Amino acid sequence: MHLDHLPPLEGGELEHLDAWGRAATYPSVGHLHLRSNPLPRSLLVAEDVQPRPTAPWGPCPVLASVHAHPRRLVRWTDQEVVVLTGPGAQP
Repeated sequence: MHLDHLPPLEGGELEHLDAWGRAATYPSVGHLHLRSNPLPRSLLVAEDVQPRPTAPWGPCPVLASVHAHPRRLVRWTDQEVVVLTGPGAQP
């Protein structure tokens, strides 16, 4: 299958990608904004949230999206894929 001929999203695929992206982003947000465990077993209260995040979270949603879409391609092309991400090269 050639990549420029991939079928459009169908059925619940968009909802699945959205859910996967939100699930992948949640731990990052928890690490940055919560005082302790980013996966609490009880409801959050105001005291659980830090007054300021520990770091900028700008790349977190982007990286979740970068990892979600290749998963979709793997299902269609049946290829083995490794997604590497990093700071990139300076020109």
